[in-house]
Amino acid sequence: MPKTRLSAADRKQMRSNANRITEIRARFTELADLIAVEKRALTADEIAEQQALTAELQTLNLRNSSIEAGDWSPTPEQLDRGQAFEQIMRSVGQGTGIPDRYSHLRSADRAGMMIIPNSEDAVLRSVQDTTTIEPIVPLTIADIIQPLEKGLILDKVGCKMQYGITGAWNFPVVAGVEASIEDENAETGDTTIDISSLAPSPKRFSLAIPVSNRALTQNNGMLLEIVRTQIVAGLARTLNRCMFSPAQITSKAPVGCFVRTAPTKVVKDAFSFKDVVKLKAAVMSTGVQFDQTAAYVCSATTYGDLECTPRDAGSGRMVLENGMVNGYPVFVTEFIGDGKLGFGVFSYELVGSFSAMALGVDNSSAAVMRKNLTYFVLNADMDMLTLRPEAFGYAEIKATPAIGVNDTQVDLAAGANETVTQTISVSGINLTADIALAIDGAGKDMFTVAPATIAKDANGAVSARVTIAYTPTAVAKPGHIATLTLSSTGATSVVIGLKGACQ
Repeated sequence: MPKTRLSAADRKQMRSNANRITEIRARFTELADLIAVEKRALTADEIAEQQALTAELQTLNLRNSSIEAGDWSPTPEQLDRGQAFEQIMRSVGQGTGIPDRYSHLRSADRAGMMIIPNSEDAVLRSVQDTTTIEPIVPLTIADIIQPLEKGLILDKVGCKMQYGITGAWNFPVVAGVEASIEDENAETGDTTIDISSLAPSPKRFSLAIPVSNRALTQNNGMLLEIVRTQIVAGLARTLNRCMFSPAQITSKAPVGCFVRTAPTKVVKDAFSFKDVVKLKAAVMSTGVQFDQTAAYVCSATTYGDLECTPRDAGSGRMVLENGMVNGYPVFVTEFIGDGKLGFGVFSYELVGSFSAMALGVDNSSAAVMRKNLTYFVLNADMDMLTLRPEAFGYAEIKATPAIGVNDTQVDLAAGANETVTQTISVSGINLTADIALAIDGAGKDMFTVAPATIAKDANGAVSARVTIAYTPTAVAKPGHIATLTLSSTGATSVVIGLKGACQ
């Protein structure tokens, strides 16, 4: 229940927090004005500062909210955990090593790193149950994985995460495998999924979490929450990006379920109800057994477009209603990209965290001291596997490329060996290739065009002027006739008639 009256200490704390919040916002404004005036992007140092200030701002806002709610004082366990975490991290950062009471957390092969143990570890249980040793373990893998799962769309679509994997990966879900019917003594053939051929290849996920030293000195045991929040946010972004991007994000990254050489279905201009049904049908036709994890995924923009796209001409119903399309849920992730719609049976996708995670601290190197920051560095081995790639597909809107001109007929007159010119305007949209210009026909030798190629911009657009020249060498009746063709891959070619009269 909220407090009816704040104590003097609470009011003082809130004023201090508010002053610091004002300072941070002023710095954000200063950075924005600076890059606007100088017309540049943020430098690496400025990005690091921005991230650190953002983390500090989140903490300050949480503190004020807690004070206003009358719940500012942490529980004894929360306070002990926070203090224990801070003690370990400061000891590592100062070069004194992890205190003896936490010797079970030391990394054997990485100096200055704290091992984040699995909550089921026998050593950890003994530490928690022993009264003669510090009873509070500052950070376990559950502190990271559990909130990570809740913050991931992976969890929403039914994709589960295994952690603490030390040997072979145990596949918890293998849907759609059927028994075969054989003669009495016949050898049974392989099932659809050959588990023995699916081997994980753990990838190193590493992130550095910058925290301002001012935030550290004023954190009142909040350091654990700051770092934990940033760890979860950083891992969530990367895992979501790996999972849902239609292309592998780097050669070192796990391969997500939608990575393929081409979309399952290409749509022009917009998704219709028929298009989204056909996408599901394309996955269904592979023989994949559907379960409760079957779902669509798309960006927020595409989600909004589907909400206002009619299913048909008369019913008044939309393609997407109440978070569902065609009886299946739709989940939002920006990492699939605008203009794309994914569909899959997500029980065929696995995510795993291997061995232990290691967390270190750097507050003494020259690079971080100049920024007045402390960096918390996490290293974790993770991977994801798609048991059946055919259980996933995506459709993509590819707007039709088009070429436009302001005139489709050019008539010119000149004396023998005289040159006359005319300029036309050329436009293009949704182009995937440059526009090529070529002259053909019986009188083609009397005409030239410049330029011979028009380059598209990064958005596939063209806006240019083209000059056509007529230089007759002799009189011809009824005149010199030719054509100018403008072409680009995927676009309908535009043909301009050329007629020259030699006077």
